[in-house]
Amino acid sequence: MYSKLKYLVEFVGTFLLLTIIGFFKNPLIIGIGLSILIYLGAKFSGAHYNPAVSISFYLKKTISLRTCIKYIFFQVSGAISSATILSIIGKNLIIRPNAEESIFLIIASEFFFTFLMMFVILVVAIYPKTKGNNYYGLAIGLTVSLGIYLVGNISGAVFNPSVFIGPSFIDYLNGGNTINNIYLYVFSTVSGSLFAVLIYNQFLEKS
Repeated sequence: MYSKLKYLVEFVGTFLLLTIIGFFKNPLIIGIGLSILIYLGAKFSGAHYNPAVSISFYLKKTISLRTCIKYIFFQVSGAISSATILSIIGKNLIIRPNAEESIFLIIASEFFFTFLMMFVILVVAIYPKTKGNNYYGLAIGLTVSLGIYLVGNISGAVFNPSVFIGPSFIDYLNGGNTINNIYLYVFSTVSGSLFAVLIYNQFLEKS
């Protein structure tokens, strides 16, 4: 990996991901956009763009704790920078759960699709039988598209702590209160990704 460039890639990748989300609401466009960003950044940083993914790869010992912490810093910084620019140009990105849905369903939606996304990442990125394929970016992006399509109107379809933290921080500075939901999104997404690592270790790594 490139020592310092990888951190810039995580910053720019997360920045562009959130910018795509801010401009386009179409699940397929967001997923394809993520796929392109993954293909562009994979050889430099692994193209995480997501603190939950970085934590999972730290647990898989593919990155060090130091690198994981730096990745998260640059991912969140990229998200905040994107949300700032979106706010300035009038594209305020407000992410909140559907108030008419139960908290259980909201958490379950975020947990399950973050789990599914992370499991797909593990299978296409490090599983020996599929590692080195050319479809990894598309598989990950379309999994995210599916999640947005199915639960976007329930939980907001975050699946990524930085995607929530960036806009909610700017919303807080503007007097909003969406940041009150930070516990919900951080808990559900990180726990979902860690569960994916657990399942992968149990059923695929030993096979």
